[in-house]
Amino acid sequence: MSFFHWNYINKPLFLGFQNWGRIVHDQVFLKSMVNTGLFSLYFVVPVIVLGLVLALLINSKLNKLKFVRSMYYLPVVTSFVVLSALWLWLFASGDYGIINNFLKLLHLSPQPFYNSETQALQVLSLLSIYKCAGTIMIYYYAALKNIPDTLYEAATIDGANERQKLMKITLPTLQPTTFYVLILAITWSFQVFDSAYLITSGGPNNSTQTIVYQIYLNAFTGAKGGYASAQSVLLFLMILTITLILKRFNKNDNEA
Repeated sequence: MSFFHWNYINKPLFLGFQNWGRIVHDQVFLKSMVNTGLFSLYFVVPVIVLGLVLALLINSKLNKLKFVRSMYYLPVVTSFVVLSALWLWLFASGDYGIINNFLKLLHLSPQPFYNSETQALQVLSLLSIYKCAGTIMIYYYAALKNIPDTLYEAATIDGANERQKLMKITLPTLQPTTFYVLILAITWSFQVFDSAYLITSGGPNNSTQTIVYQIYLNAFTGAKGGYASAQSVLLFLMILTITLILKRFNKNDNEA
């Protein structure tokens, strides 16, 4: 369908590569690609690090509160609509936002958050980190349970401290899991839609337009099925290319 003009009513009209050429000149879509890339930078590394830290916490022998596992996982099973409403309340501008009222108590200047072209996307990335960290935690927690205790016991006998055990045993053993969650996080970041739709509607000044949100607008509000299909194929090719590159690097690391 990416080679056709299709409005869901009339018969599809073959256009060749016109939809693809249109992408190059669509400033809003190009902006959405940049925004999606920035969102990935704000989201991918923090959500993986937070998920790993949470997994290490609940796997620690010092952790006696088993119920905290479900507490950390609660955002994952909570509706994105509910979390979006909470985020709107937390980061609202003026006297309505909880964060801004807290900043006032600290005698700090209130922030525009959703009204700022630079801050809005960062706030949305915080929501996604909060939503997805629990899933990353579960993957890491399962991987940690599969590390033999004998490795840590041998390291203890050799005089290794906790930091050395983490750097020499835990993190290297978790490398396959890290590769998997990296691919997963990148895919999530390129598919971000809910928060841009529910909270900012792509604003202000298109600063939170994302690729999937643009696909949605063209496909379901603009009746441009062919053009939206071209954008969808491009998104697939982008994710596929990144995945293959990362897989290649991971293969080289394993061979080394």
